[in-house]
Amino acid sequence: MAPRAAALLAIVLAAACASAAPVSVCAVEYGLSTCPHCVHLKEVLGRMGIPLAFLDVGSDRNASEEYTRLYSALVGGQYYYVPFTVFLVNGTPRLVAVGAMEAPTIVELLATVAANRTGVLVSTGDARRWVTDASLIQLLNATVAGRAPPPAL
Repeated sequence: MAPRAAALLAIVLAAACASAAPVSVCAVEYGLSTCPHCVHLKEVLGRMGIPLAFLDVGSDRNASEEYTRLYSALVGGQYYYVPFTVFLVNGTPRLVAVGAMEAPTIVELLATVAANRTGVLVSTGDARRWVTDASLIQLLNATVAGRAPPPAL
């Protein structure tokens, strides 16, 4: 299944980017090692061949502070949910997804961001919005820059 999902992802992203340059994707997931939704998303991303850095907000104080800062800035609200995953496309954060999801949804969201040249798409369940505020994007870039694993091409 992994080779098929990875191939589909590469085809969709390449078509959406309309570019001959290779497209790379990796992810940084803020979650809890005891959360079944977090574990499920890790498994889905593994099957898709998307490299992942998993940061346990329950045991890593720095990760917890990063997560709280990013969630507050990008999602807001009174409650905080995991998994909170930042997808990097060609080394740039382009998608923030809250909650677990299956491969087809991930492919759809990544194709959407690949087709749009600016901003970060924030997806919280059925709600989606584009963040174009430069200070928020800079915060996201600065926070996940050192956390991202080497991307898959």
